[in-house]
Amino acid sequence: MRAARGWLALVALTLFTARARAHDFDPGVLAIVEAATGSAATHRFRLTQPVDTRAPGSVVRVRFPAGCVVDERAQTLACAPGAFSAQMAFEGLERGGAGARMIVSFTGRGGAHTDRVIEGDAPFTLDDGGGLRVAAAWAVLGARHLAGGPDHLAFLLCLVCLVRRPRALVLAITAFSAGHAASLGLSASGALSLPVAPIEGMIALSVVLMAREALRAGVVGPPSLVARAPFVASGCFGLLHGLGFASALGEAGFPREGLWLALGAFHVGVELTQLAFCAALALAWQGAQRALTARAQLARRAALVAAGSAGAAWTLERTLGLLGW
Repeated sequence: MRAARGWLALVALTLFTARARAHDFDPGVLAIVEAATGSAATHRFRLTQPVDTRAPGSVVRVRFPAGCVVDERAQTLACAPGAFSAQMAFEGLERGGAGARMIVSFTGRGGAHTDRVIEGDAPFTLDDGGGLRVAAAWAVLGARHLAGGPDHLAFLLCLVCLVRRPRALVLAITAFSAGHAASLGLSASGALSLPVAPIEGMIALSVVLMAREALRAGVVGPPSLVARAPFVASGCFGLLHGLGFASALGEAGFPREGLWLALGAFHVGVELTQLAFCAALALAWQGAQRALTARAQLARRAALVAAGSAGAAWTLERTLGLLGW
């Protein structure tokens, strides 16, 4: 029976990691920038298709306002004055799966900027999304992105298991958040730009390393630097995880004019969800200690082994993908 349960767990873990891709930036992006004015305004546009790892997506097409003439090859629009006050829509977005969304970024010639987060194929205009509404949409997007990111959640699980004292855990989570915010800011300012794929591999490897540290803490030899000062390691790993989010956002084609607002609100959603997740884990661990007593440590080790194994599978998958295999 033990062998059978072991094989079932291995199969389940393999199926889970084969389908789990944590830091794909799911929404597509339509970026529109006004290039010139005259009797008709000329705009450049760039369309990035949404990625939904939970369901096969369809190609999303844009239905631009009626007053615009589209040149798909040159990716330009010739629009009558005031054309973007009229309705536009996305075709095919409703068939892209539950996670499919589009972000519309519009930048006028004078620098005026507006964003919209669109779900579904309902018509919309670019002048009906205030700043607070846009920020709230980005925050919700960040919360959903973290909640759907198994490698990020696995890292936080390992961190909660490693750091037993509440004050030290709060410090480690704060350091992780600070590193996360710093890398987002560096990416938004253009001071640091890295490709997504290698960062994704390193993020997966960080899960393996943190699971190892949590498993050996207090068991094998003297405590390591990570165990003695977990806030240092969590801050460094926070930098890494933040780069994964920011690089994915940049590669999606989001223009820099709206990147500060987007990353700021996105980060707020990520961090609030992260804190809620860690608090829930800590409370669950306290409850398990009271209810399971001796078996609580076994459950903790099983969770860490599962997280470390998943991290190893993600690391292998992303390394092979990086090599083109």
